[in-house]
Amino acid sequence: MIKLALLGVVAAIVALQFKENNEYGIYMGIVVSIIIVGFVISKIEVVLEVIQRFEKYVVIDMKHINLLLKMLGITYIAEVAAAICSEAGFSGISKQIQIGGKFTILAISMPVVLSLLDIINALLQ
Repeated sequence: MIKLALLGVVAAIVALQFKENNEYGIYMGIVVSIIIVGFVISKIEVVLEVIQRFEKYVVIDMKHINLLLKMLGITYIAEVAAAICSEAGFSGISKQIQIGGKFTILAISMPVVLSLLDIINALLQ
């Protein structure tokens, strides 16, 4: 994490040097964002290994785990894209990306909500 934070700070300092020509700063921000996304994606493997170890102790429906991972991915992608658009001066597009990400997560979470309602209904009967 320290490397990522350092990369971000150095990129911000270098981007400040291009204050007159903001275009280079935006390009630098996009490149650094892509590098950070690549680093984060490489860490997903660790999370999947832990989930597989959980399965040894507790029965976990992988359908729900897959949904949670999709939601996490959508959140991360939406935030990175929104930040890039906001940094480029397109705050309207940034807000729309954030709203789109939230509605996508809502749509994906509906099967989990329905499963929860089925469990509650079964308990009440």
